[in-house]
Amino acid sequence: MPSLTRKVHDLFARYYKGRETVLDVAARLICLVYSLAFAALLPQLLGLYGQSGILPAQSYLAQIADQAGSLKYLVCPTLFWLNASDGALFLLTAAGLLLSITGFFRWTASMLWLCFLIYLSLLNIGQDFLSFQWDILLLESGFLAIFVCKGGRRRLSPAIKGLAAVLFCVLIFKLMLLSGLCKLASQDASWSSLEALSYHFLTQPLPTPAAPFLHGLPKEWLKVFCLSTFFIELFCPFLLLLGKTGKLAAALAFLLLQGAIFLSGNYGFFNILTAVLCLPLIDDRIYMHLLGKPVYERRPAPGAGSEPASPAAGIAAFAILLSIAYADCDIFAAGIGINLPLRLVLFLPRHFYLANSYGLFAVMTTRRVEICIEGSDDGKTYVPYKFYFKPGPPDRPPPIVAPYMPRLDWQMWFEALRADSGEESSQWFGNFMRGLKGNNPSITALLQENPFAGKDPPLYLRARLQQYQFDSPSQILNSGIYWRIKPEAAKANYYNLGP
Repeated sequence: MPSLTRKVHDLFARYYKGRETVLDVAARLICLVYSLAFAALLPQLLGLYGQSGILPAQSYLAQIADQAGSLKYLVCPTLFWLNASDGALFLLTAAGLLLSITGFFRWTASMLWLCFLIYLSLLNIGQDFLSFQWDILLLESGFLAIFVCKGGRRRLSPAIKGLAAVLFCVLIFKLMLLSGLCKLASQDASWSSLEALSYHFLTQPLPTPAAPFLHGLPKEWLKVFCLSTFFIELFCPFLLLLGKTGKLAAALAFLLLQGAIFLSGNYGFFNILTAVLCLPLIDDRIYMHLLGKPVYERRPAPGAGSEPASPAAGIAAFAILLSIAYADCDIFAAGIGINLPLRLVLFLPRHFYLANSYGLFAVMTTRRVEICIEGSDDGKTYVPYKFYFKPGPPDRPPPIVAPYMPRLDWQMWFEALRADSGEESSQWFGNFMRGLKGNNPSITALLQENPFAGKDPPLYLRARLQQYQFDSPSQILNSGIYWRIKPEAAKANYYNLGP
């Protein structure tokens, strides 16, 4: 057994030493992704979570405290238990932005720890607006990055760093494979018939200017692209098991898919983060070759290097990383229907978003419904509120938003799906409408245009459903009109507020 332990130790150590540079670069780039996430949240923060916001953080934490009692810190681990005022929300998020930028240049390990803690705190008060898969992907990848970067006075052993490096590969393997498996498991007809992309470019949350032209491609082309998506998500992850060449081929395939997604839709920092996760798949020699730089064998001088971490710290790091590995095994087992008692042991890694399951667009939406919000002084003449990014006027082209993440505009897409299915409105949407009716400045600041700015609040407020379709590419080029709105769908009322 000791010899086996030594072999495993040496295997992980060699794996890390062959990727020491690329792993450090990936960790620093994850700091930059953190900075994108924090920077995007800052201007939206008070409108979403402030005391006068749509989902006030203080009220949410008070509800958790009433329900969970002394377990509230475990149920909702967040620094905002100390203070969830508007000032605290802004200052802590701004601190996260500064720390993440600093982490790109120096003290990376310490900065990554703090960024993880702050973003975890935000996610746990985020409710509907921070419930996206790339938010938990940032936490999972950001936590692993802590163990592979070079910064800090004390350094973990290469074997522990190697284990974290392997978990990076497991993360991208899991992200891609589960995204493909969820499409098969959903038994959605659009995926099984390879027609999903005939709808996707139209019905995705925030299309780009390229989306209507991709939507207009021949159906046969779109089926080929759909089949290619399945190939990349279901087959290419297994290339990671085939050594350096396989990992490089998988990384290129994943980057190709992310580039196509970035071109056609606005998904915040998701595509950039996934591209960063592809970097640890290659080793230092390939990385240096791609940069056109020579590779030298580096031999540290006697006595050089950082002070090693204590044995207790090493054992703790190894235990944490091993628990994440077990949690990932449990996620894969759950994906194929195996019920393991191990899940009972894995509460903490899941609860702190250290191991997560993923699955994007399992079910494809086949038509696009938008919510048009309008206000009136007399109940007869209504004027619309304008959002920054979600589809609105027919002549406004779909915008390029990423890597910025407009949380309200994104959540309006989900609310439209809810309305189209006949469900009642969400709590956040009711709060949002009441905020508009009261001309709440924190909430109206999230909009591009408030027709009642500087005036008395509207006496009447309504939300109507409208069905949007892309105009043909030729018509778009000729007339500049991107959207067609079906008049019969425009009559459907979803939400009304009177005097």
